[in-house]
Amino acid sequence: MSKLHCSAVQGHSHLYNHAEQTRPDGQKIFGLSAGCYSHPHYSESWCRDTEYNWWRGVVLLKGLDGDGYYDEINSITQRKLARRYA
Repeated sequence: MSKLHCSAVQGHSHLYNHAEQTRPDGQKIFGLSAGCYSHPHYSESWCRDTEYNWWRGVVLLKGLDGDGYYDEINSITQRKLARRYA
């Protein structure tokens, strides 16, 4: 968001973070780091010191307009999905 002044969605960092800013022309832009979706008991030596920070779940974006804007964001944790569908 801050470098290119446009909306961006990514999931590589395993962390959840959502931000909204307004450009000088009034357009809203969003930045979303959508966490990850892995097995609830997944653990390897390379991530043991950081996996407690991970957010596991699914993010639904509704009302996408093709220009980087969406009307609604719904973040559903893996824990909630397991309770509902397990």
